[in-house]
Amino acid sequence: MHAKARTSSQGSGLGVAIGPAIIAKPDLHLNAYEPGDRAKERRRLDKVLAKADKQLRKLAAQPVRANAAIFGAQRELLHDRRITDAAFELVDSGEPATTSWTQAVERHRPWLQGLPDAPGQLELADSVEHRILALLTGTPTEFETTEPGILVVPVLDPGMAVTLDPKVVLGIVTIGGGPTGHGVIIARSRGIPIFAAAGADVSGVEEDDIIAFIARGERRIAVNPEADELAEFERTLAALEELQAEAQAHAHEPAYTSDGTLIEIYANVLAEADAGDMVAKGADGWVIRTEILFGGSPHPPTVEEQEQAFLRLGRTLGNKRMIVRTWDIGGDKTVPFLPLDQEENPFLGVRGLRVFRNRPELLIDQVEAVCRAARFTPLSLMFPMVTTVEELDWALGLLDDVVGRVGRPDSLQVGIMVEVPAAALRARLMTQKLDFVSIGTNDLTQYTTAAERGNAALHVLADPLDPAVLRLIRLVADESRRETLVAICGDANTDPDVAALFVGLGVRELTPGAPAVPMVKARLRTSSLAELTTLADRALACTDAHEVRELIRSKFR
Repeated sequence: MHAKARTSSQGSGLGVAIGPAIIAKPDLHLNAYEPGDRAKERRRLDKVLAKADKQLRKLAAQPVRANAAIFGAQRELLHDRRITDAAFELVDSGEPATTSWTQAVERHRPWLQGLPDAPGQLELADSVEHRILALLTGTPTEFETTEPGILVVPVLDPGMAVTLDPKVVLGIVTIGGGPTGHGVIIARSRGIPIFAAAGADVSGVEEDDIIAFIARGERRIAVNPEADELAEFERTLAALEELQAEAQAHAHEPAYTSDGTLIEIYANVLAEADAGDMVAKGADGWVIRTEILFGGSPHPPTVEEQEQAFLRLGRTLGNKRMIVRTWDIGGDKTVPFLPLDQEENPFLGVRGLRVFRNRPELLIDQVEAVCRAARFTPLSLMFPMVTTVEELDWALGLLDDVVGRVGRPDSLQVGIMVEVPAAALRARLMTQKLDFVSIGTNDLTQYTTAAERGNAALHVLADPLDPAVLRLIRLVADESRRETLVAICGDANTDPDVAALFVGLGVRELTPGAPAVPMVKARLRTSSLAELTTLADRALACTDAHEVRELIRSKFR
């Protein structure tokens, strides 16, 4: 019998968790399914499809805009005639409903693999397949628990991530998937500690086994640890909780280094429903990811709808500056109202700003909404996936056309995401025309290391602390004009120690997940800019990301 663990604090965002395992998807026990005759199996499948549709419509109606896109896409797949017709044909040939649905989905997978968003589409197919089989076998379809614990999942899809309750889910362990997949990022941004790509470390874990993990610095995870090891995890968690309580007490104070350099700390806003809870975390401003905020709409949002959403957010978030990132669509991100052409490698294809070069209407509407709302609340406009100066000039020209019609508010600032190494190498030219640049570490890392960020097999390579990535960050900071603010927007700076390293590289604005804001601010107050610059210089001389992590750990432990 293993020792009983002290559970972690609710929604800690500390990267440390201890608690009993909760297996998200129980076994379906398909062997126990008792098929009927052909007519009965057809009725069963028809009834289950209708019930699944009702469940997905209810889930899509929850007050998180991202849910509508995720569960709406699952509904579309549920009604795909290529799948349903094949399933009913198999039932009519004498196959059980369970086998018929599984085979129909498997026949459809090669077509899904050829879509621009193949990983996302296959993830949706897995979710829909599990839902239908669960309904056929009488297995619960949704993750529901009232007892705190550590959720264990094969891969965390965004649909599950947006519905989890941080007050109940003390932490998440994924068996596969990368540490910067979208489901992982969403969960972490909501304050749920997550240990991604655990693999063999959690093989054979069972319900109520005690799991303890540290997902920051030197990653550690243990299943049913011995009493001495468990006590060590608990001491680590208790110490972090004490630091977090102290940090929260000063969360609304500015983050000055010990020698007086001000670092602005922003936070991502994924949904209007979450905005109110984020205010208490003390962010100095906010980043709005519009493809998530509006991605649940079945039609393109109008200028007025977007303007009103920005104004509502402004009021909720205390009228602090909001950075509106324009549509970042493509790669593994889709919206229902803008289908994209099939590409062999969508991450190296038409995504971000590139999507709108030949169809600018949606982008024009969004830029106009920002300009209109900026008359009443401080807004910045940020274009994603900019690679060349010509692309930047095109985007700025589009803005000039809108400004010529509606005027330019005094508060409006303009910037771009630096996610492509080519853009980082052009920082000197790019920043002559910009108020700020925000370095997107997730994409910059995957493009620099040629390691797709959602691929669990490559998560060691796709590390933002790779010295090659750090050199690009330093280059952007060094070569940007003095008046252009250099920011970081990526999952990496949710770790306070990593955030401090980025400041040493020359970054002056950070965007961690909202729950991490107090701890990031607290970390920056403990060091001088000179100390952090020296730390960054030493990190650039390291041979790999592991050595950088050891360096950071020795500095801040």
